[in-house]
Amino acid sequence: MGRAKEYAMAESAQGFSSRKTHVCSNCIEDYALRAYINSLGQVNSDFRCSYCEQDRQGANAIAFDDFVRHVLDGVAWAWSDVNSEALSWREGEWSTTVWDAYDLFDDESQIGFCNDGLLDDVRDSLVDRQWCQKNPYELTVHQALIVGWEEFTRVIKHESRYVFLRREDDRARWRGTEEIPPADFLDALGHAIDRCQLYTTLAAGAELCRIRTHKPNEKFDKARDIGSPPPEYAKTANRMTAAGISAFYGAFARETAVLETASGLVESAWGTLGRFRVIRDLRLVDFTKLPDTPSIFDAERRGMLPGLRFLSGFLTDFTAPIVKDGREHIEYVPTQVVAEYLRFIHHDGDGRPIDGILYKSARHDGAHACVLFVGPEGACDSGEETPDSALVLLSSETFELPFDPPKDSAVT
Repeated sequence: MGRAKEYAMAESAQGFSSRKTHVCSNCIEDYALRAYINSLGQVNSDFRCSYCEQDRQGANAIAFDDFVRHVLDGVAWAWSDVNSEALSWREGEWSTTVWDAYDLFDDESQIGFCNDGLLDDVRDSLVDRQWCQKNPYELTVHQALIVGWEEFTRVIKHESRYVFLRREDDRARWRGTEEIPPADFLDALGHAIDRCQLYTTLAAGAELCRIRTHKPNEKFDKARDIGSPPPEYAKTANRMTAAGISAFYGAFARETAVLETASGLVESAWGTLGRFRVIRDLRLVDFTKLPDTPSIFDAERRGMLPGLRFLSGFLTDFTAPIVKDGREHIEYVPTQVVAEYLRFIHHDGDGRPIDGILYKSARHDGAHACVLFVGPEGACDSGEETPDSALVLLSSETFELPFDPPKDSAVT
């Protein structure tokens, strides 16, 4: 066998055409690829970057072939070679979306080439390759989560509110598909939360505000009166708790507490604001922000990508305003069930139970609020702390709440 033929076969096996060049970390924007180059690169005359040459002396550089192999490893995590997916070709078109090297490295991969010469060489080395979505005739993981959430909300609002977790007929209907049945959705959501590490610790010493509304002539200055209501007084449904279930809804600023409370009023009222201090660390699911989107070339973090893609839309639904038109007790059901799952079933990656949920205030831009899974016994007055106590009342103030009669139905 001739040397030229051996060389061609070797290039075919590796999936790209070789180059006798070197690539430095300054030629790439993607943080994971830059880290890879820096971890393996060398700084000397033999490994000087072939693309930015004298402009970037001293930067780490690796062989072009090593760079492309690592790029293809990341590409293979997100896409499949068309030759491995049994795609059909009909009337001059593939049966699904297909990307060539020019499309993939222009928009889809988001590598961010700082040097056109390097981009051209990468494209040219892969000119015969084409890619498509993995398992192109099935939903992706994040699409399955989206569909699962939509079906979950439909079922528990309109079909099966209390025994959906035990419905074997439901699982049977979905068996053999990549879609997530409502009975399994909460665990799928919990896995996404855990994979994306949406946890935070509300440390002992943090302060929270909570308002109890009442008549003008009433006075409340005890933790038992301002904290979580006894179950018999928890008469209205809230976003995270059904009527009859007690929890501590709090804010981190006076203004936020006022705005959150006043938004639910249908007539003027007085309120007593209690300032509470957290007296033990509380573990919360943090729905206020998502972690930065990882690179597909980051082998340690790219596994969170499907969950992040789903959660960005899920959190919009989770905190969407609900019109108080008499149907709010139905519209609150999905978030109430999710909150109960987090309260009683879910644990963080270290096995710790969840004490509450941190979320963005719907009434105070840029501010956060929380619900703590703390009953009436969880808040106490100073000097009366018990093992069940999570909060201690610091002070209270009574005032008339601002009231702006809504033009239409109130939302909260």
